[in-house]
Amino acid sequence: MARSNGAEQYDVVFFDTCICGSSVASNFTRPDAGQRAMFVADYAVNPLGVKSDTEVRTALHRWVSLAAGRSDVMTIACNTASVRLEDSLGVRREAEEHGLHVWSMVDLLDVLLTREAENLAGRRVCVLGTEYTVGRSVYAHRLRAAGVHDIVPLGATLTERAIARLQYESREAREAIRAEVSAALGEADAVLLACTCFPLVSDLIEEIRPGILQLDPGREIRSVTSPTDRGGPNRLTLAVSGEAISGQEIEARAPRLFPGWDEIEVIRLAD
Repeated sequence: MARSNGAEQYDVVFFDTCICGSSVASNFTRPDAGQRAMFVADYAVNPLGVKSDTEVRTALHRWVSLAAGRSDVMTIACNTASVRLEDSLGVRREAEEHGLHVWSMVDLLDVLLTREAENLAGRRVCVLGTEYTVGRSVYAHRLRAAGVHDIVPLGATLTERAIARLQYESREAREAIRAEVSAALGEADAVLLACTCFPLVSDLIEEIRPGILQLDPGREIRSVTSPTDRGGPNRLTLAVSGEAISGQEIEARAPRLFPGWDEIEVIRLAD
């Protein structure tokens, strides 16, 4: 494990522009393994999915700097940033210089598609993501290589923002989400949850399109990372930037959003 600058050491540091990449972090845990992780909910750069290539790359450099010295492994639990990472050689070089192994959502999608290729052959898939993610060819190219016949892209900006701000459970919010995604889901056999916010409304997606195959790359994180088993409770440091959500709300919601993490410490991160 990397050791430098006196920073606390973690098995992995997760990065997202909001707290909703919690689904990836929760899929990482193993019961009573004594895992240590940091999750950066970087609301200071949210919403990233409507920003420029330069702004997304700048966020990636910021995250590499934050991970350096804290872990040997960083996970980009953000599809927008993961798509940008594909052609950001400077970011990858910086990570290598710090001894960081980087897992992105694109990497996890590759694992998922290898496993699901037989189920996807000849089918129509909705790519449900940010405007940035669905506006690039990265995911569409991979889906077609896996045998998908047709792709229905949807940049679900309103849905992403409601979930990122933890405003997705009210009746009004669920109706707004339904209005934004129903048409695209109705045309699809499967949906790629190409934003880590969307697993939090998987039940609503099932209501809208019963039986649709939901593809969540975040579930693959456990299969690509080395298991930790030092025994004891799993401890998560949740570092939050920006003012989008109050500290009190984050502390109240964290146990439900991060199942599998026995002890959660919430800290503020400088913007």
